[in-house]
Amino acid sequence: MGHFQLATRCILITVPALWLVGCGPKDYAKKIHDPTMEDIVIPKAAVDENRLAAATLDRLKEATVLIGNFEGGSLKATGSGFVVGDGKRILTNKHVATGTDDRPDDLKLVFWSGTEKARVVNVPVSGIRLYGSLPRKDDKYHHEDLAVLSIGAKVAEPLEVAGATSLSETMPVWGLGFPGGTDILSTKDMPNPTVHSMRVERLEKAKDLVTMIQLSGSQTHGNSGGPVVDHEGKVVGVLTAKLSGAPIVFAIPAVRAEKFLAGSTGGAKSIAQLWREPLKKPASAPSSSTSSGGRSLGPIQNYSSALNQGDLSYSDLEDLTAVQLTLLRNEPFARRGYIFNRSDLRRVFRATGWYQERTKNLSAVQRLLTRRESRNIDLVKAYQKSSGKDY
Repeated sequence: MGHFQLATRCILITVPALWLVGCGPKDYAKKIHDPTMEDIVIPKAAVDENRLAAATLDRLKEATVLIGNFEGGSLKATGSGFVVGDGKRILTNKHVATGTDDRPDDLKLVFWSGTEKARVVNVPVSGIRLYGSLPRKDDKYHHEDLAVLSIGAKVAEPLEVAGATSLSETMPVWGLGFPGGTDILSTKDMPNPTVHSMRVERLEKAKDLVTMIQLSGSQTHGNSGGPVVDHEGKVVGVLTAKLSGAPIVFAIPAVRAEKFLAGSTGGAKSIAQLWREPLKKPASAPSSSTSSGGRSLGPIQNYSSALNQGDLSYSDLEDLTAVQLTLLRNEPFARRGYIFNRSDLRRVFRATGWYQERTKNLSAVQRLLTRRESRNIDLVKAYQKSSGKDY
């Protein structure tokens, strides 16, 4: 970078003696601030776009979180994430949150890792929301490899996800995270986040929109889900994968992450949107049936409820009223013909046109719920209790 030399000008101001008569302090002050005198403009310090300022770096490291995946009850893998939004959400990769399969697992987050104020926060399956529905084996999986984790309280200041930031080849960027995977367990102390200096090598686009960022870098296992930032500390991408045997890594552009955080997932709908849409009967009924309590449940096990469309988090439920939440968690039971004890629930579901009362055997109906529906039902119940929205 060039050197800036400040050109100065010597200005001689003659100060008269402040006697008890003549030019007093008031007149002197007036002369000093004479608007006809020329101001000297001092240029601002130059911004070095090839490095991160110390204050920016500290802020980035404080917002970067170590994530442990406890699939099956024990630590199986580690990844990275970072604080976003209101400070109560963590953005990371879907594959970090789901471990070895496509199902979310219980997670442990370490804030301020490697410092004296390190703090562990547990995130249950119910606090995880995944982007899209592509299976891990799909070639386009990494385009939607995002998950957001909900925590109960703000621990660190969030980072700005700058979806509108323009990207270009050769642009300097930095990736933060915790490399090494489960190898970090071999060390006595928790690690500090690592900062990798990189450059944008290639931008994959579709209809002029960036869909994937290719970067030069040495990130490895454990960096997944970490932020990629520009020189101002704004998030321009989320680390997701590396090319085997080459110093090439990939990141999901911030514009996609921004839409996901806002509730839009490129075609997928938020639970609030799904709830407001009219419920429809399936085009054709399946041939199988289940008997319970002497009455046939009929062809209802393939009915798809709103709670079977995706894994929910508390942030998905914030806009719903107590009544809507109660109807939402009871819809899967209604779709399977459960006869509710509450007359108000029976009355509401009878008005849908698809509700057919078949059985009062709650256990039989519960066995027909999908794992996702059961998890979401438990989440809605817990949210209603914690938010005072019982009905």
